[in-house]
Amino acid sequence: MSNDTTNELQEQTNHIAEMLVAAYEDRLYTDEDGNMEVLDEGEELPDDCDTVGLLEYLDDNYDVTATVNMSNRDVPTGYRIMVACGGPNIYIDTNDCEVQGFWWTDRAVSYIPGEVCSAIDDEFTELYWGCY
Repeated sequence: MSNDTTNELQEQTNHIAEMLVAAYEDRLYTDEDGNMEVLDEGEELPDDCDTVGLLEYLDDNYDVTATVNMSNRDVPTGYRIMVACGGPNIYIDTNDCEVQGFWWTDRAVSYIPGEVCSAIDDEFTELYWGCY
């Protein structure tokens, strides 16, 4: 693949990682046209706009795979969430705290802070396992 494709894939994984952090920090919102925007530090939420949380941001995923430990299958240890497929394929992997992008032989990785991954794990465990 070309450097352009590799750069574009890296930009996509970076963007998703940034959106996850913004959702975690309550800085992600939908504007009056339904587009997702990020508030800058100290900026106030515009009137008639709602914040978007982690669960709402990840609601449009294609697949969720839970990782469980054999010694305690009651609560998953992490998740791999497919957020794009077909070209490129992009996953959020809370075990590795990464957004992972794949396009043919190209691979891009953007790191996610541990506290964001823990929050995703908590939200998905409550949603799918009914526990926290």
